[in-house]
Amino acid sequence: MNRIATLYRGHTALVQPFVQSVLERGELSLVFFDGQYSHCILKTPKTGDFRVQEEHGGLIRSHQPDAAVIEFAQRCLAAVPHRLLYARVDLVELENGQPAVMELELIEPSLYLSFDADAPERFADAIQRFNA
Repeated sequence: MNRIATLYRGHTALVQPFVQSVLERGELSLVFFDGQYSHCILKTPKTGDFRVQEEHGGLIRSHQPDAAVIEFAQRCLAAVPHRLLYARVDLVELENGQPAVMELELIEPSLYLSFDADAPERFADAIQRFNA
């Protein structure tokens, strides 16, 4: 840890803890348009890796989370004090089975529109509502 502390001394860095379930179950990305759940994808790492991102060989596929997971992500978004046109809530499962937020993507997230045929229309509808 001393090497990392020395390397980043005087710099801001975000460090996420390693979560074992990413290797076993992956990471969920739930997409919301104007506060409404749209769709979800499951990102899993390639064999022998822990990174779920496409550029590192991660596999991405459509996923239907259970209602409790969607509700948890909605509660996370409710903590944001602004109306959001779009957002992505990235979740993992902790050792105790509870979901945990890895990232709340609000600025330039991939919305994975190609993984749900109706997502582009839902996004267009949200843009209209948001700007009304």
